[in-house]
Amino acid sequence: MRVMKDSGIAWIGEIPEEWNLRKIKYIFRISSGTTPKSDNLEYWDGDIPWVTPADYKTENEYIYHGRKFLSKAGLEAANLQLLPVNSIVLSKRAPIGAVAITAAELTINQGCIAGIPIDDCSVRYYYFILSICTEQLNLLGSGTTFKELSAQDFGNFIVPTPDVAVQERIADYLDRKCSQIDAIIARQQEVIEKLKAYKLSVITEAVTKGLTPHAPMKDSGVEWIGEIPEQWETASISRVATVVRGASPRPAGDPRYFNGQDVPWITVAEVTKDDGKYIFSTESYLTKEGAECSRLVEKGTLLLSNSGATLGVPKVTLITGCINDGSVAFLDLNIEQMYLLYVFKSRTLELRKQMQGYGQPNLNTTIVKNIVVPLPHPDEQKSISEYLDKRCKAIDDTIEMKEKVVERLSKYKKSLIYEVVTGKKEV
Repeated sequence: MRVMKDSGIAWIGEIPEEWNLRKIKYIFRISSGTTPKSDNLEYWDGDIPWVTPADYKTENEYIYHGRKFLSKAGLEAANLQLLPVNSIVLSKRAPIGAVAITAAELTINQGCIAGIPIDDCSVRYYYFILSICTEQLNLLGSGTTFKELSAQDFGNFIVPTPDVAVQERIADYLDRKCSQIDAIIARQQEVIEKLKAYKLSVITEAVTKGLTPHAPMKDSGVEWIGEIPEQWETASISRVATVVRGASPRPAGDPRYFNGQDVPWITVAEVTKDDGKYIFSTESYLTKEGAECSRLVEKGTLLLSNSGATLGVPKVTLITGCINDGSVAFLDLNIEQMYLLYVFKSRTLELRKQMQGYGQPNLNTTIVKNIVVPLPHPDEQKSISEYLDKRCKAIDDTIEMKEKVVERLSKYKKSLIYEVVTGKKEV
Protein backbone atom coordinates (compact mmCIF):
# COMPACT_ATOMS: atom_id res chain seq x y z
CA MET A 1 0.00 0.00 0.00
CA ARG A 2 1.25 3.45 -0.98
CA VAL A 3 2.51 5.59 1.95
CA MET A 4 0.81 9.01 1.96
CA LYS A 5 1.58 12.36 3.59
CA ASP A 6 -0.42 15.50 4.22
CA SER A 7 0.26 18.12 1.53
CA GLY A 8 -0.84 20.94 3.83
CA ILE A 9 -3.08 22.27 1.05
CA ALA A 10 -6.80 21.68 1.49
CA TRP A 11 -7.79 21.00 -2.13
CA ILE A 12 -4.88 18.61 -2.70
CA GLY A 13 -5.13 16.65 0.56
CA GLU A 14 -2.78 13.71 0.93
CA ILE A 15 -0.13 12.87 -1.67
CA PRO A 16 2.36 9.98 -1.93
CA GLU A 17 5.30 10.35 0.40
CA GLU A 18 7.84 10.55 -2.45
CA TRP A 19 5.96 13.30 -4.32
CA ASN A 20 6.78 17.00 -4.04
CA LEU A 21 4.83 20.25 -4.18
CA ARG A 22 5.94 22.98 -6.59
CA LYS A 23 4.77 26.41 -7.64
CA ILE A 24 3.72 26.71 -11.29
CA LYS A 25 6.40 29.39 -11.88
CA TYR A 26 9.14 26.85 -11.18
CA ILE A 27 7.72 24.47 -13.77
CA PHE A 28 6.64 26.92 -16.47
CA ARG A 29 7.83 30.32 -17.60
CA ILE A 30 4.75 32.54 -17.34
CA SER A 31 3.84 34.78 -20.26
CA SER A 32 0.86 37.08 -20.94
CA GLY A 33 -0.64 38.25 -24.21
CA THR A 34 -2.10 41.42 -25.69
CA THR A 35 -4.04 42.74 -28.68
CA PRO A 36 -2.50 44.72 -31.56
CA LYS A 37 -4.38 47.83 -32.69
CA SER A 38 -7.55 46.56 -34.31
CA ASP A 39 -7.80 49.49 -36.74
CA ASN A 40 -4.39 48.82 -38.31
CA LEU A 41 -5.10 46.39 -41.14
CA GLU A 42 -1.40 45.63 -41.56
CA TYR A 43 -1.47 43.78 -38.23
CA TRP A 44 -4.18 41.30 -39.14
CA ASP A 45 -5.10 38.46 -41.52
CA GLY A 46 -1.60 37.02 -41.57
CA ASP A 47 -0.63 33.42 -40.84
CA ILE A 48 0.13 33.64 -37.08
CA PRO A 49 -2.65 32.13 -34.94
CA TRP A 50 -3.93 34.52 -32.24
CA VAL A 51 -5.91 32.90 -29.45
CA THR A 52 -8.46 34.35 -27.01
CA PRO A 53 -10.37 32.61 -24.17
CA ALA A 54 -13.36 32.28 -26.50
CA ASP A 55 -11.32 30.06 -28.84
CA TYR A 56 -10.95 26.99 -26.63
CA LYS A 57 -12.53 24.86 -23.94
CA THR A 58 -10.93 22.60 -21.36
CA GLU A 59 -12.78 19.62 -22.88
CA ASN A 60 -10.57 19.97 -25.96
CA GLU A 61 -7.06 19.09 -24.81
CA TYR A 62 -5.22 20.78 -27.71
CA ILE A 63 -5.58 24.10 -29.49
CA TYR A 64 -4.20 24.76 -32.97
CA HIS A 65 -5.47 28.27 -33.72
CA GLY A 66 -8.07 30.89 -32.86
CA ARG A 67 -10.60 32.67 -35.03
CA LYS A 68 -8.17 35.46 -35.93
CA PHE A 69 -4.63 35.57 -37.31
CA LEU A 70 -1.89 38.16 -36.99
CA SER A 71 0.73 39.30 -39.45
CA LYS A 72 4.41 39.41 -38.50
CA ALA A 73 4.04 43.19 -38.23
CA GLY A 74 1.16 42.75 -35.75
CA LEU A 75 3.19 40.32 -33.67
CA GLU A 76 6.14 42.70 -33.49
CA ALA A 77 4.08 45.85 -32.91
CA ALA A 78 2.32 44.30 -29.92
CA ASN A 79 5.59 42.81 -28.64
CA LEU A 80 3.93 39.41 -28.57
CA GLN A 81 5.75 36.15 -27.99
CA LEU A 82 5.24 33.21 -30.29
CA LEU A 83 4.49 30.30 -27.98
CA PRO A 84 6.13 26.98 -28.84
CA VAL A 85 4.22 23.76 -29.33
CA ASN A 86 3.45 21.99 -26.04
CA SER A 87 2.85 25.13 -23.99
CA ILE A 88 -0.01 25.60 -21.55
CA VAL A 89 -2.63 28.26 -22.35
CA LEU A 90 -4.98 29.30 -19.55
CA SER A 91 -7.82 31.84 -19.60
CA LYS A 92 -7.37 34.40 -16.84
CA ARG A 93 -10.82 35.97 -17.15
CA ALA A 94 -14.32 35.27 -18.48
CA PRO A 95 -14.01 32.50 -17.42
CA ILE A 96 -10.91 31.91 -15.31
CA GLY A 97 -9.35 28.50 -15.71
CA ALA A 98 -10.17 27.18 -19.18
CA VAL A 99 -6.99 25.38 -20.22
CA ALA A 100 -5.47 23.81 -23.33
CA ILE A 101 -2.13 22.70 -24.75
CA THR A 102 -0.72 24.39 -27.86
CA ALA A 103 -0.50 22.00 -30.78
CA ALA A 104 1.00 24.64 -33.07
CA GLU A 105 3.03 27.81 -32.66
CA LEU A 106 0.63 30.59 -31.71
CA THR A 107 0.21 33.73 -29.64
CA ILE A 108 -2.44 34.96 -27.20
CA ASN A 109 -4.44 38.02 -26.20
CA GLN A 110 -4.58 39.70 -22.79
CA GLY A 111 -7.31 37.33 -21.62
CA CYS A 112 -4.86 34.43 -21.52
CA ILE A 113 -1.79 33.35 -19.59
CA ALA A 114 0.74 31.00 -21.13
CA GLY A 115 3.08 28.56 -19.43
CA ILE A 116 6.20 27.51 -21.35
CA PRO A 117 7.95 24.45 -19.83
CA ILE A 118 11.24 25.35 -18.14
CA ASP A 119 12.61 21.85 -17.65
CA ASP A 120 11.64 18.34 -18.66
CA CYS A 121 8.07 17.67 -17.58
CA SER A 122 4.81 16.19 -18.82
CA VAL A 123 2.72 19.13 -19.98
CA ARG A 124 -0.25 16.78 -20.30
CA TYR A 125 0.01 15.91 -16.59
CA TYR A 126 -0.18 19.59 -15.63
CA TYR A 127 -2.99 20.12 -18.14
CA PHE A 128 -5.02 17.48 -16.29
CA ILE A 129 -4.27 19.11 -12.92
CA LEU A 130 -5.31 22.57 -14.13
CA SER A 131 -8.45 21.15 -15.81
CA ILE A 132 -9.92 20.41 -12.36
CA CYS A 133 -8.71 23.57 -10.60
CA THR A 134 -11.21 26.09 -11.96
CA GLU A 135 -12.71 26.72 -8.53
CA GLN A 136 -9.31 27.21 -6.85
CA LEU A 137 -8.05 29.52 -9.61
CA ASN A 138 -11.23 31.60 -9.48
CA LEU A 139 -10.67 32.15 -5.77
CA LEU A 140 -7.34 33.75 -6.68
CA GLY A 141 -8.99 36.15 -9.12
CA SER A 142 -9.53 39.79 -8.20
CA GLY A 143 -11.36 42.80 -9.65
CA THR A 144 -14.71 44.58 -9.42
CA THR A 145 -16.00 44.70 -13.00
CA PHE A 146 -14.83 41.13 -13.65
CA LYS A 147 -12.49 38.75 -11.89
CA GLU A 148 -9.01 38.37 -13.34
CA LEU A 149 -6.20 35.99 -12.43
CA SER A 150 -2.83 37.71 -12.36
CA ALA A 151 0.29 36.10 -13.80
CA GLN A 152 1.87 36.38 -10.36
CA ASP A 153 -0.95 34.54 -8.59
CA PHE A 154 -0.99 31.88 -11.26
CA GLY A 155 2.77 31.47 -10.95
CA ASN A 156 2.44 30.98 -7.19
CA PHE A 157 -0.25 28.32 -7.54
CA ILE A 158 1.01 25.09 -5.94
CA VAL A 159 0.53 21.69 -7.58
CA PRO A 160 1.58 18.12 -6.74
CA THR A 161 4.69 17.03 -8.64
CA PRO A 162 5.86 13.42 -8.97
CA ASP A 163 8.85 12.25 -11.05
CA VAL A 164 8.60 12.93 -14.78
CA ALA A 165 8.20 9.19 -15.52
CA VAL A 166 5.21 9.08 -13.15
CA GLN A 167 3.80 12.24 -14.71
CA GLU A 168 3.92 10.61 -18.14
CA ARG A 169 2.35 7.40 -16.88
CA ILE A 170 -0.48 9.35 -15.26
CA ALA A 171 -1.01 11.44 -18.40
CA ASP A 172 -1.13 8.32 -20.62
CA TYR A 173 -3.65 6.68 -18.27
CA LEU A 174 -5.87 9.75 -18.12
CA ASP A 175 -5.71 10.21 -21.90
CA ARG A 176 -7.10 6.70 -22.33
CA LYS A 177 -9.71 6.88 -19.59
CA CYS A 178 -10.89 10.42 -20.36
CA SER A 179 -11.17 9.59 -24.07
CA GLN A 180 -13.48 6.71 -23.18
CA ILE A 181 -15.61 8.91 -20.92
CA ASP A 182 -15.67 11.74 -23.47
CA ALA A 183 -16.85 9.32 -26.19
CA ILE A 184 -19.80 8.24 -24.02
CA ILE A 185 -20.60 11.88 -23.20
CA ALA A 186 -20.46 12.78 -26.92
CA ARG A 187 -22.93 9.98 -27.76
CA GLN A 188 -25.31 11.17 -25.04
CA GLN A 189 -25.05 14.77 -26.25
CA GLU A 190 -25.74 13.64 -29.82
CA VAL A 191 -28.91 11.92 -28.61
CA ILE A 192 -29.90 15.09 -26.72
CA GLU A 193 -29.52 17.22 -29.86
CA LYS A 194 -31.59 14.72 -31.88
CA LEU A 195 -34.30 14.79 -29.22
CA LYS A 196 -34.36 18.60 -29.31
CA ALA A 197 -34.67 18.53 -33.11
CA TYR A 198 -37.45 15.93 -32.86
CA LYS A 199 -39.29 18.06 -30.29
CA LEU A 200 -39.14 21.05 -32.64
CA SER A 201 -40.52 18.95 -35.50
CA VAL A 202 -43.39 17.72 -33.29
CA ILE A 203 -44.27 21.32 -32.34
CA THR A 204 -44.04 22.61 -35.93
CA GLU A 205 -46.15 19.76 -37.30
CA ALA A 206 -48.89 20.29 -34.71
CA VAL A 207 -49.18 24.09 -35.03
CA THR A 208 -49.18 24.04 -38.84
CA LYS A 209 -50.94 20.76 -39.72
CA GLY A 210 -53.16 20.13 -36.70
CA LEU A 211 -53.95 16.80 -35.04
CA THR A 212 -56.31 15.26 -37.60
CA PRO A 213 -54.52 12.79 -39.89
CA HIS A 214 -55.26 13.08 -43.60
CA ALA A 215 -57.26 16.30 -43.15
CA PRO A 216 -57.93 18.17 -46.44
CA MET A 217 -55.24 20.85 -46.85
CA LYS A 218 -54.83 24.19 -48.58
CA ASP A 219 -51.93 26.51 -49.30
CA SER A 220 -51.56 29.06 -46.50
CA GLY A 221 -49.80 31.53 -48.78
CA VAL A 222 -47.06 31.86 -46.17
CA GLU A 223 -43.74 30.16 -46.93
CA TRP A 224 -42.82 29.04 -43.43
CA ILE A 225 -46.29 27.68 -42.71
CA GLY A 226 -46.89 25.83 -46.00
CA GLU A 227 -50.13 23.91 -46.24
CA ILE A 228 -52.70 24.12 -43.44
CA PRO A 229 -56.03 22.33 -42.87
CA GLU A 230 -58.81 23.68 -45.10
CA GLN A 231 -60.88 25.10 -42.23
CA TRP A 232 -57.92 27.02 -40.73
CA GLU A 233 -57.13 30.66 -41.35
CA THR A 234 -53.96 32.72 -41.01
CA ALA A 235 -53.64 35.99 -39.16
CA SER A 236 -50.99 38.57 -38.34
CA ILE A 237 -50.09 38.95 -34.68
CA SER A 238 -51.65 42.44 -34.73
CA ARG A 239 -55.06 40.79 -35.32
CA VAL A 240 -54.82 38.47 -32.31
CA ALA A 241 -52.88 40.51 -29.73
CA THR A 242 -51.71 43.94 -28.65
CA VAL A 243 -47.91 44.02 -28.84
CA VAL A 244 -46.00 46.27 -26.43
CA ARG A 245 -42.28 46.56 -25.90
CA GLY A 246 -40.54 46.54 -22.55
CA ALA A 247 -38.61 49.50 -21.26
CA SER A 248 -35.33 49.82 -19.39
CA PRO A 249 -34.57 52.63 -16.95
CA ARG A 250 -31.66 54.82 -18.01
CA PRO A 251 -28.84 55.09 -17.25
CA ALA A 252 -28.23 51.38 -16.76
CA GLY A 253 -27.05 50.47 -13.29
CA ASP A 254 -28.30 53.71 -11.70
CA PRO A 255 -28.87 52.86 -8.02
CA ARG A 256 -32.03 54.99 -8.04
CA TYR A 257 -33.59 52.37 -10.34
CA PHE A 258 -31.73 49.10 -10.00
CA ASN A 259 -30.81 46.58 -7.28
CA GLY A 260 -33.98 47.37 -5.38
CA GLN A 261 -36.30 45.09 -3.47
CA ASP A 262 -39.66 46.23 -4.78
CA VAL A 263 -40.50 45.00 -8.30
CA PRO A 264 -39.18 41.86 -10.05
CA TRP A 265 -36.92 42.80 -13.00
CA ILE A 266 -37.54 40.43 -15.93
CA THR A 267 -34.52 40.70 -18.21
CA VAL A 268 -33.79 38.95 -21.52
CA ALA A 269 -31.59 36.55 -19.55
CA GLU A 270 -34.63 35.52 -17.46
CA VAL A 271 -36.66 34.88 -20.62
CA THR A 272 -33.97 32.95 -22.49
CA LYS A 273 -32.08 31.04 -19.78
CA ASP A 274 -33.75 27.69 -20.50
CA ASP A 275 -36.20 25.91 -22.78
CA GLY A 276 -39.03 26.00 -20.28
CA LYS A 277 -42.40 27.71 -20.72
CA TYR A 278 -42.57 29.80 -17.57
CA ILE A 279 -40.75 32.44 -15.55
CA PHE A 280 -41.15 31.69 -11.84
CA SER A 281 -38.79 34.25 -10.31
CA THR A 282 -36.11 36.84 -11.06
CA GLU A 283 -32.59 37.34 -9.76
CA SER A 284 -32.88 41.10 -9.51
CA TYR A 285 -35.44 43.76 -8.63
CA LEU A 286 -36.12 47.39 -9.48
CA THR A 287 -36.85 50.15 -7.04
CA LYS A 288 -40.30 51.76 -7.17
CA GLU A 289 -38.72 54.67 -9.06
CA GLY A 290 -37.13 52.23 -11.51
CA ALA A 291 -40.46 50.47 -12.09
CA GLU A 292 -42.01 53.80 -13.08
CA CYS A 293 -39.43 54.02 -15.89
CA SER A 294 -40.08 50.48 -17.13
CA ARG A 295 -43.10 48.45 -18.27
CA LEU A 296 -45.06 46.46 -15.71
CA VAL A 297 -46.73 43.26 -16.92
CA GLU A 298 -49.18 41.16 -14.98
CA LYS A 299 -48.75 37.57 -13.93
CA GLY A 300 -49.79 35.27 -16.80
CA THR A 301 -48.46 37.51 -19.62
CA LEU A 302 -46.82 35.95 -22.68
CA LEU A 303 -43.39 37.46 -23.46
CA LEU A 304 -41.01 37.11 -26.41
CA SER A 305 -37.30 38.03 -26.44
CA ASN A 306 -36.83 40.41 -29.34
CA SER A 307 -33.18 41.43 -29.50
CA GLY A 308 -29.70 40.00 -29.71
CA ALA A 309 -28.54 36.46 -30.40
CA THR A 310 -31.26 34.94 -28.21
CA LEU A 311 -34.26 36.62 -29.83
CA GLY A 312 -37.44 34.65 -30.54
CA VAL A 313 -37.77 32.82 -27.19
CA PRO A 314 -41.31 32.82 -25.72
CA LYS A 315 -42.14 32.56 -21.99
CA VAL A 316 -45.18 33.10 -19.80
CA THR A 317 -44.38 35.02 -16.65
CA LEU A 318 -45.98 33.59 -13.51
CA ILE A 319 -45.04 36.72 -11.57
CA THR A 320 -46.02 40.35 -11.95
CA GLY A 321 -42.92 42.35 -12.84
CA CYS A 322 -41.21 44.82 -15.17
CA ILE A 323 -39.77 43.76 -18.51
CA ASN A 324 -36.75 45.40 -20.13
CA ASP A 325 -36.51 46.62 -23.70
CA GLY A 326 -35.19 43.26 -24.88
CA SER A 327 -38.65 41.69 -24.74
CA VAL A 328 -42.16 42.34 -26.01
CA ALA A 329 -45.40 41.42 -24.26
CA PHE A 330 -48.66 40.22 -25.80
CA LEU A 331 -51.80 41.71 -24.24
CA ASP A 332 -55.53 41.39 -24.96
CA LEU A 333 -55.05 38.00 -26.59
CA ASN A 334 -57.65 36.80 -29.08
CA ILE A 335 -55.83 33.46 -29.44
CA GLU A 336 -55.12 30.61 -27.03
CA GLN A 337 -52.01 31.69 -25.15
CA MET A 338 -50.17 28.38 -25.00
CA TYR A 339 -50.94 27.70 -28.65
CA LEU A 340 -49.29 31.02 -29.56
CA LEU A 341 -46.34 30.15 -27.32
CA TYR A 342 -45.84 26.91 -29.24
CA VAL A 343 -46.15 28.76 -32.56
CA PHE A 344 -43.29 31.03 -31.46
CA LYS A 345 -41.27 28.01 -30.29
CA SER A 346 -41.59 26.56 -33.78
CA ARG A 347 -40.33 29.85 -35.27
CA THR A 348 -37.41 30.72 -32.94
CA LEU A 349 -34.60 29.47 -35.18
CA GLU A 350 -36.17 30.89 -38.34
CA LEU A 351 -36.67 34.28 -36.74
CA ARG A 352 -32.99 34.36 -35.79
CA LYS A 353 -31.95 33.45 -39.34
CA GLN A 354 -34.31 36.12 -40.67
CA MET A 355 -32.67 38.81 -38.54
CA GLN A 356 -29.06 37.83 -39.24
CA GLY A 357 -26.99 40.46 -40.99
CA TYR A 358 -28.22 43.29 -38.82
CA GLY A 359 -25.70 44.91 -36.47
CA GLN A 360 -27.89 44.12 -33.48
CA PRO A 361 -30.64 41.67 -34.49
CA ASN A 362 -33.89 43.21 -33.35
CA LEU A 363 -37.53 42.16 -33.71
CA ASN A 364 -39.12 45.57 -33.28
CA THR A 365 -42.83 45.72 -32.50
CA THR A 366 -43.70 46.41 -36.16
CA ILE A 367 -41.95 43.20 -37.27
CA VAL A 368 -43.58 41.21 -34.47
CA LYS A 369 -47.04 42.60 -35.30
CA ASN A 370 -46.62 41.54 -38.92
CA ILE A 371 -45.65 37.92 -38.14
CA VAL A 372 -48.32 35.68 -39.68
CA VAL A 373 -49.45 32.64 -37.68
CA PRO A 374 -51.74 29.68 -38.43
CA LEU A 375 -55.17 30.17 -36.83
CA PRO A 376 -57.29 27.08 -36.15
CA HIS A 377 -60.64 27.20 -34.32
CA PRO A 378 -60.19 28.17 -30.60
CA ASP A 379 -61.19 24.65 -29.46
CA GLU A 380 -58.53 23.16 -31.74
CA GLN A 381 -55.95 25.66 -30.51
CA LYS A 382 -56.57 24.39 -26.98
CA SER A 383 -56.41 20.74 -28.09
CA ILE A 384 -53.10 21.35 -29.87
CA SER A 385 -51.54 23.09 -26.87
CA GLU A 386 -52.71 20.31 -24.51
CA TYR A 387 -51.35 17.67 -26.90
CA LEU A 388 -48.00 19.47 -27.11
CA ASP A 389 -47.85 19.87 -23.34
CA LYS A 390 -47.93 16.08 -23.00
CA ARG A 391 -45.66 15.26 -25.96
CA CYS A 392 -43.05 17.88 -25.07
CA LYS A 393 -43.01 16.84 -21.41
CA ALA A 394 -42.25 13.25 -22.41
CA ILE A 395 -39.41 14.40 -24.69
CA ASP A 396 -38.13 16.86 -22.06
CA ASP A 397 -38.10 14.10 -19.43
CA THR A 398 -35.93 11.97 -21.72
CA ILE A 399 -33.63 14.92 -22.42
CA GLU A 400 -33.33 15.61 -18.69
CA MET A 401 -32.44 11.96 -18.04
CA LYS A 402 -29.71 12.12 -20.70
CA GLU A 403 -28.40 15.42 -19.31
CA LYS A 404 -28.16 13.86 -15.85
CA VAL A 405 -26.11 11.02 -17.35
CA VAL A 406 -23.77 13.60 -18.92
CA GLU A 407 -23.54 15.44 -15.59
CA ARG A 408 -22.70 12.24 -13.69
CA LEU A 409 -20.07 11.27 -16.26
CA SER A 410 -18.50 14.74 -16.11
CA LYS A 411 -18.34 14.56 -12.31
CA TYR A 412 -16.85 11.06 -12.48
CA LYS A 413 -14.22 12.26 -14.98
CA LYS A 414 -13.23 15.16 -12.71
CA SER A 415 -13.11 12.87 -9.68
CA LEU A 416 -10.96 10.34 -11.53
CA ILE A 417 -8.53 13.04 -12.63
CA TYR A 418 -8.30 14.36 -9.06
CA GLU A 419 -7.66 10.92 -7.57
CA VAL A 420 -4.90 10.17 -10.07
CA VAL A 421 -3.06 13.53 -10.24
CA THR A 422 -2.88 13.71 -6.45
CA GLY A 423 -1.63 10.13 -6.18
CA LYS A 424 -4.60 8.80 -4.24
CA LYS A 425 -5.20 6.30 -7.03
CA GLU A 426 -2.07 4.55 -8.30
CA VAL A 427 -1.79 3.80 -12.03
